[in-house]
Amino acid sequence: MRGPNTMPTMEELIVELQKGVTDYNSKVDSRFDEFANNQKSIDDRLKTIETKQNTPGKGLLGFDKDDDLEYKWDKDFQKSLWTKGYQYDELNYIKEFVDSHSKHETPEYLKTIAANDLTTGGYWMPFTMSTRVIERILLLSPVRNVAAVETLQNGDELVMLGEEGTMPAGWTSERGARAATANMTLTERRIPTHPMYAMPIMTQKMARIAAFDVEGWMTRKVSAYMAYLEGVAFVTGDGAGQPEGLITAINRTGAVASTTVTGSASAISDFDCLIDLQESLPEQYQANACWLMTRATKAYLRKFQDGMGRYMLEENVQAQYGINSEVMGKSTDMLLGKPIVYVPAMQAVATSVSGVAQIPIIYGDIQEAYTIVDNPGIYTIRDEITTKGAVSLFSERLGVGGGAVNERAFVGLQIST
Repeated sequence: MRGPNTMPTMEELIVELQKGVTDYNSKVDSRFDEFANNQKSIDDRLKTIETKQNTPGKGLLGFDKDDDLEYKWDKDFQKSLWTKGYQYDELNYIKEFVDSHSKHETPEYLKTIAANDLTTGGYWMPFTMSTRVIERILLLSPVRNVAAVETLQNGDELVMLGEEGTMPAGWTSERGARAATANMTLTERRIPTHPMYAMPIMTQKMARIAAFDVEGWMTRKVSAYMAYLEGVAFVTGDGAGQPEGLITAINRTGAVASTTVTGSASAISDFDCLIDLQESLPEQYQANACWLMTRATKAYLRKFQDGMGRYMLEENVQAQYGINSEVMGKSTDMLLGKPIVYVPAMQAVATSVSGVAQIPIIYGDIQEAYTIVDNPGIYTIRDEITTKGAVSLFSERLGVGGGAVNERAFVGLQIST
């Protein structure tokens, strides 16, 4: 024991200091625990308020909107916060927060986050763009498959020799005279080639950040359209800067190719004209002959009926499937025993256009009759210098030509009286 006037020792001061620190820490921890519990109570209450506020047909704290919100404010809750040491400003902030979210409230179905309204969530639903493009299909001509095709080794045109007249011969006896006979007359047939080009343009941005390969797609579409363009020219091309087509050769002044008329100015009346057309082709060209027409013309022919109301195409001119055609190289439809080649560029069964009779059907040995000439080579130049901010894809095919080289090897059906 130490007396009243005795100074405490260092050990005793240390013990008292440790005790004071422990008591202080205990009080501080208790205060912090109380604060944390009160904060959790506030958070839970605010979550409850927000849940009730978003309930359809309810207002603040879940009461009907017609009730007095000020009166419905939980007095006990305010009192409990006040007694736990929270200042009035803090209580007022909580109340103002709740009040600001309760004024001018809209119905629940308008407040809900939804994808069908851009301002309430639709912007968060970006679309997904497929790399597939729904493309327009070009009706390509199969004339190249049945015609003769020549490839140039040099120059830009093909020169062919044609025979006009015959090499005559005559009868004689063992001792009879043998005079000189006449020579045939040769003609020259030139088929020039014509270049084809395309130059689509797109922006630099499109070329670099598009969702798919725009350049590759455009190049492929250009190639497809060139194939379509040449197919049309092989049938109706006028020969000026493009191939001369089969129908153009028939209609040419002084043409050798013959035609058979339908007997009507606007229609095919019956199958008789088809039979006459087929038999008008010289015998030596019959073996490899085929029909050229559109599917619409084939449908026109299929509707013919006999006197009993039966479809003549099924009974007399049946479409035979599974027969290998030497002309087409695959199974195909047949008409009067010969294969049908469907050529989209062929003319329709209709009245004359601008005074020129339509020729919807051609029959003949097309490989003997028509020659396609290719000047091989196609090049593409990607130009992003000429026009700033733009990319042009210049594609050019060096040359394609075509022309009828033997007009006796095919005949046409003409819509005419």
